[in-house]
Amino acid sequence: MQDLLNEDDFIQPPYKPWPLFRRFYVIAIAQVIVLQLCISFLIKDANGILMFLIYVLFPVITAVWMFTSNTATFLLERKIKIIGLLYLILCFSITNLLINSAKIVYRPTEFVFLSLWQQLLSGVFIFFLQFGLCVFVIFLISKVIKSKLKQA
Repeated sequence: MQDLLNEDDFIQPPYKPWPLFRRFYVIAIAQVIVLQLCISFLIKDANGILMFLIYVLFPVITAVWMFTSNTATFLLERKIKIIGLLYLILCFSITNLLINSAKIVYRPTEFVFLSLWQQLLSGVFIFFLQFGLCVFVIFLISKVIKSKLKQA
């Protein structure tokens, strides 16, 4: 007689977060484009400190949104979380670097090479700052959520 209960029917496949994460990568690119358009055309006299805070907080808010949109993402391995965050911050950084570099190249100035070099260095600094802050916040929130799930 054939088994009525097949063991494979009750095993759930592992959660794959990449389709969800890809949506947030596109959102990150769109955020940078909209922010750059606002800075270029609407907000001409933007305060440097305000812009720095916006560039640092946008990825953190998007990362928290990315991980809180599905509770299964908090239960992922640390390696997958770091890779997902790395791709998210790369979407922010590369898009921002390309747009700012295009602004430098198409703006008439004497020091194009120096300006591009400064843009690259500031982009690398902002990348590490955004990535470190995102990893810290996501791991802190993950720890809190995991402890709440264990209590329930």
